Amino acid sequence: MKELGGTIELRPPARLDAILDGERAARVALPNDYRALLSISNGMRLWDREFLATHDFARPPRLRVARASSFTPSTASAGLADCVPLANWGQPNDWLLYDPRGRIRGGEPGYVVMPQRRRGPRSTISPPR
Repeated sequence: MKELGGTIELRPPARLDAILDGERAARVALPNDYRALLSISNGMRLWDREFLATHDFARPPRLRVARASSFTPSTASAGLADCVPLANWGQPNDWLLYDPRGRIRGGEPGYVVMPQRRRGPRSTISPPR
């Protein structure tokens, strides 16, 4: 990472009960792979991406602010209101979201990137070509 000019900040791991408590408080269900990430590092910073920690989910007002900044009324009807923010993707309104019902992804649950500079969500985290 340092050779590439990036930084990574790992944090102490979260216990499963803390992860589940955060989910219950926020009334969300995190994907299993994100739960696994939290059990390794309870949130982290990777370059300019800030991955949310269990305490972020345990504080529903912050989660609601993150959700509100992720969509406009036109994108809310597309299913973004159901998505769970997982990481801030560098800019205040750039988010990595989890689409639990697959409404944005066409039926398959999965990850969605919501970049500020685009009008709508991307159903892949791969860079555009």
